[in-house]
Amino acid sequence: MFGRFFKDLFSPILSDRAIQKYIERGMLVRTPIQPYQLQPNSVDLTLGGSYRIPQPNHKTKEGRAIIDPRQPPRFSGGNILREPGEKPQHLVNCYIIEPGDFVLMTTEEYLFIPEGIMGFIAGRSSIARLSIHIESGGLCDSGFQGTVSLQITNLSAYPVVLYPDMRIVQVWFIKSQYAKTPYSIVRGSKYNTQVGATESRIHLDQEFNQEKTNNSMGKLPMLLFP
Repeated sequence: MFGRFFKDLFSPILSDRAIQKYIERGMLVRTPIQPYQLQPNSVDLTLGGSYRIPQPNHKTKEGRAIIDPRQPPRFSGGNILREPGEKPQHLVNCYIIEPGDFVLMTTEEYLFIPEGIMGFIAGRSSIARLSIHIESGGLCDSGFQGTVSLQITNLSAYPVVLYPDMRIVQVWFIKSQYAKTPYSIVRGSKYNTQVGATESRIHLDQEFNQEKTNNSMGKLPMLLFP
């Protein structure tokens, strides 16, 4: 008994027992989850309904449409639960991602990562075996709260159907040293309290908003607004 206690004390990755205790106290995952979502050392997160697709936000002098990270983003999108479109009746509540396409989606679950804990998110292997690549940003720093935006790409030669509420990624919770400044609104963190598929806010980064940096950016090819 004491052996397991000391082993738990110094183990960095939380087990299902510890995760469940945190959840009961309103931390880690605040959205109610099903028992089958709780794994031995992780929690499966499900797909939410909102999606965004990046669009060009700038043009070169030659008129070529581009996506420029220094400029506010442009996105199209909606909610797959309210947009049946031309899909077959049995595929109304879903998103069909075409070969090579990229779409920004979200988890249904809202996370709350307390100080002394960090989250690591990765796509489920069962999803990867369908040729779906998911980049979630990887880490959730201590202090983060919100849903998790997922960058999804279809690497298959065929369309793949994604359904709301299907388990799409998994999150591990890892003990960490306490941060001097947790990820929070207080420090101007760009994605804290985000809900739904959230577009890139890289244009708010300090390197794009400091005068000395802006002067150096002037050496880049001249761009024209559309």
